[in-house]
Amino acid sequence: MVNDVMASEIVDRNGALPVFSSSVNMFAYIRNSVKRCTALTVGQTFFDLQLEFKYCLGLYANRLVAKLPGFITDSNTPPTHAAAAKWRLADKQEEELCFVINTAEYCADTVLSCTQHLANICAELPPNLSSIDSLNIEFCM
Repeated sequence: MVNDVMASEIVDRNGALPVFSSSVNMFAYIRNSVKRCTALTVGQTFFDLQLEFKYCLGLYANRLVAKLPGFITDSNTPPTHAAAAKWRLADKQEEELCFVINTAEYCADTVLSCTQHLANICAELPPNLSSIDSLNIEFCM
């Protein structure tokens, strides 16, 4: 899923923040999958599905981090010293960096919304499904 949505990476400028369209497509896919799954079951399959989403979100976060520009250091200081880290951005990298930050912010907000939605689904389950009541559904990375 992550490879598919990131293959056609464009910036979606229709929302409040310009974000990578892959993030919008990924969450649309997640929402549709949750709807299809909960129409059939909210048991183990539903739990397994949220684990897959968590894995995909981790992959997506890594892809966003990979889009960040590398940093340069002074020759006298080791590259691990955070105070010495400096970033030099090329012409288009500044805009790209803004898109990465906006996309990360969008993902954080949407993950929170998804987590609340899934918690509501679990709260509405009948009491005889006690194994589901104990599920800790979290999309946080």
